[in-house]
Amino acid sequence: MSLSRKTTKALHEYAQTLPPSSARAQCYTIANYSLLPNETIAERFLRDHSGKDHAYRAAKLMVWAGCAKADVEKMKNFGYAPITFEDGSQLD
Repeated sequence: MSLSRKTTKALHEYAQTLPPSSARAQCYTIANYSLLPNETIAERFLRDHSGKDHAYRAAKLMVWAGCAKADVEKMKNFGYAPITFEDGSQLD
């Protein structure tokens, strides 16, 4: 299963606003994510990255693209706010 068309479109549109960079490339990579059966988007980020910090940094691209939400009222130390994805899963 892949991400929704709305999410994929938002990531592609956001990537076009970025200069050629690793962030731009990562937007395209995330837009092409395939989820395993019963896998959440948060689990996919954790599976794709070597650590939670790396997964969180990549997930922020979805927030900036407008297809995920960061709950700043629950922000933790060092600026980490739980990120909620379209499927309801959270990365915090």
